[in-house]
Amino acid sequence: MRSVNLSLLLLIVWELADAENDCTAAFRLCEASCHQLAPESRACVLSCARTSALCQQHHEIQSPKSPVSTFAFKDADGQAFLPVGFYQYTVTNELDFQLPATEAVHGMTLTSPYSSTAAPTDQWWTDMTAFLDEAAATGFMVNFQLIGFEKLGNDAGVLANLTAQIKRFKDHPAIMAWYLADEPSGQGIPNTTLLPKYRAIRQADPGGKPVSMVFCTTNAIDYFSMLDIIMVDPYPIPGSPASSVASALANVASLGKPVMMVPQAFGGGENWARGPSRQEERLMTYLGLLHGAKAIQYFVRSQGIFPAPAAWSEIRIMAQEIRVLTPALLGGHEVEASVSAAKLCSVPSTSACADGVVVKAWADRDGSIVVVAANTATSSGPACHVDFIVAATRGSRCSVTAMFDAGGITTMEVVSKGTVTFSDSLRGLATNAYRMVCDEDGAVSTANLNMVYNGGYEIEMNPGTPDGHYLGNYVAGGGFYFGEYRDSVAGHVSLRLTARNSTTGMSLSPYTVPRVNASAAYRFSIWVKGSQRNEVISFRFSDSIFTVTESDSKMDGDGAILVQTTTSWVQKVVQLKSTSDPAKACPYNCRSWLSYQLISAGSVWLDEMSLSQV
Repeated sequence: MRSVNLSLLLLIVWELADAENDCTAAFRLCEASCHQLAPESRACVLSCARTSALCQQHHEIQSPKSPVSTFAFKDADGQAFLPVGFYQYTVTNELDFQLPATEAVHGMTLTSPYSSTAAPTDQWWTDMTAFLDEAAATGFMVNFQLIGFEKLGNDAGVLANLTAQIKRFKDHPAIMAWYLADEPSGQGIPNTTLLPKYRAIRQADPGGKPVSMVFCTTNAIDYFSMLDIIMVDPYPIPGSPASSVASALANVASLGKPVMMVPQAFGGGENWARGPSRQEERLMTYLGLLHGAKAIQYFVRSQGIFPAPAAWSEIRIMAQEIRVLTPALLGGHEVEASVSAAKLCSVPSTSACADGVVVKAWADRDGSIVVVAANTATSSGPACHVDFIVAATRGSRCSVTAMFDAGGITTMEVVSKGTVTFSDSLRGLATNAYRMVCDEDGAVSTANLNMVYNGGYEIEMNPGTPDGHYLGNYVAGGGFYFGEYRDSVAGHVSLRLTARNSTTGMSLSPYTVPRVNASAAYRFSIWVKGSQRNEVISFRFSDSIFTVTESDSKMDGDGAILVQTTTSWVQKVVQLKSTSDPAKACPYNCRSWLSYQLISAGSVWLDEMSLSQV
């Protein structure tokens, strides 16, 4: 096909957008002409779609969004996050109603219940509001289903009912997106049926929550002008390998709009003889991340039914891993990375298997580089031994650590010709993530005088959970804590505490400190920040070990320090004096020297806890 023909077609798309904003009809004409002039040219059809999208934006039918590379969902605190969650069947079954609270402690943040209706009753409004309130209380977001409207016409009554739901819930803190249609092409729903509904949503929620639709593999292009987020739900198991999701992801990503991935998490009936294994769940999820997915929403979570317990356990683990990776995946610029056959390996199949390893790298917010890899080969055969070659952005020496494998590689590599090369082995379906930290001389940080173990919350043998605390006051669905990787005072981790009310915050007691000297002065400090401001954290020092001599925060009647937050990081300092005979309280060094707890509803962040002798 000659370029002049394509240029003329694109001009037709633009000029046929008349006063009725008929960009979709113009796209249809352009698409038909593509099939006549160049039947095999997908690039031609994509050009039509993108020009049609510009046409829609020109006529303000679309709600312009950020470029795909910088798009990110925002949580209730306004922070960019990468949602991980699931579909669920109801909001009224007790197990379903409790799913957000059940899974929040495992690091999940997203749900989408099949509770859509175009004719809501008073009871429906009550049930849905209660569920959204419950989701928000546990830090969950909702991809709100409107699929009850997808096949209906666009008479005034239908659009009025649709608009009523949007206006009722658009400002609810749990709403993340509007889910307009479920595989519309497979159901034969014309795009002309959905476009007026998209316009109604945008009018009721102008510039607000994005509109999503889900597609199996293709045909998203046919609905390009009436969605903001493309969801893709290839369900390959067991008919195809788990790695086959990559082609579907690449297909929708090429359209130029943000993508949510819907990995398969069901099986055993219909056309799916079994559900995915835990390894297949892992590979599908990581391929989604490697292809730029902005959210992961598994189909489906039904307790005791889908998916298999081992597979769901693996999904919970990945939810925590994704928390750790989020700043790099969403905010970091991509760094050049590749793999090759390991130079020193004698395994005959190494060269071939290296071709199946997918790798990408990003600069994280602290200057380190995060490398993510997945082996798309099946589980049979030996492990694949490969060299990773990653561009070094600074320094002359780099340490490389396997982020989620406590027994994995920890090496110091020399930068050569602007790159770092390190080796590892990946079995089929396996994934791994690495952190590369570079400096000028490769020196490790020197020890400091801080007596607190893991005061910076950087040490974690399990992803998402900083080490060094005894925990208390656990209430199912009440409060929880995680490592926070999007914001910190130093390093790349802080601690996040969340509580749904003043009594359900978990209590944390830091690990034992060495014996303290008698009648000596000590200085305690901690950096704190709140999601809204005025959240309160209680710090209670053991009176058998320390006496508070001075504090920049008020104390309650029982001697606890009450720290009130702002929305910025603030350092809080407490001056302490050890008792005259601390050895009595510290026969095995000083256990339970401090307990702290969020005693108000909301979320707070803490970092750089320090205790030192003055």
